Amino acid sequence: MSTFRTLAMVASVLLLAALGTSISPSIASHSEEIFGQGTLTRVRTLVPPIVQLSDCGDDADNTFIRSVVRSGTDTFSGIIMGTGSVENRFINNTCVPALQHGEFRTIVSFTDVTVADRRGAAMLEFIGHFQVRAAQVADVNGSPVVVAVTTEAGEIRFLCGTGALKGIRGTGIYDATVIPTVLGIPGRDLRGYSISVHFDDPSDATHLDQGMCRDL
Repeated sequence: MSTFRTLAMVASVLLLAALGTSISPSIASHSEEIFGQGTLTRVRTLVPPIVQLSDCGDDADNTFIRSVVRSGTDTFSGIIMGTGSVENRFINNTCVPALQHGEFRTIVSFTDVTVADRRGAAMLEFIGHFQVRAAQVADVNGSPVVVAVTTEAGEIRFLCGTGALKGIRGTGIYDATVIPTVLGIPGRDLRGYSISVHFDDPSDATHLDQGMCRDL
């Protein structure tokens, strides 16, 4: 092998090594998947009008299918830290009162939120379902009482982000149990989530991302 060819091969190896050390950390910093979880609390206010979609084919006042809109706030702790404003839309079906259920979609808009130690504005989406069932719980004296318990389950995902959250991507799951305050039973609103997030290169954020978060 000639001296020239040997020197060329050595130069190529050194160049590849240099590129590897300069490029790989940057890629890892944006594509690394981060897992986390947390809890949330929420406040809701009804936004009229309630739209009746069906009377379920009878004259009963407590049977219907309705479209409902609510506003409010969601406050997150855990891997997501912050309070966002909410638009919540759901279908409530009571055609069989004992099997009340429905579907919901909620958009949470954060003007200031921290996700995995990065701070910016972001938009988060919930999609899922809920049901209301009579369940037996214990009152303050330990005696059994039947109450209407609401459970929710669904998926969450980040739609867009700005600032240090530009390029954010993330999907996860959400679950909740809500026990009302009745007959001396303290109300409990228990909500938890688990999510995995990663950050694309901010320069790769799509125009759709930028448009959705433009007003945050």
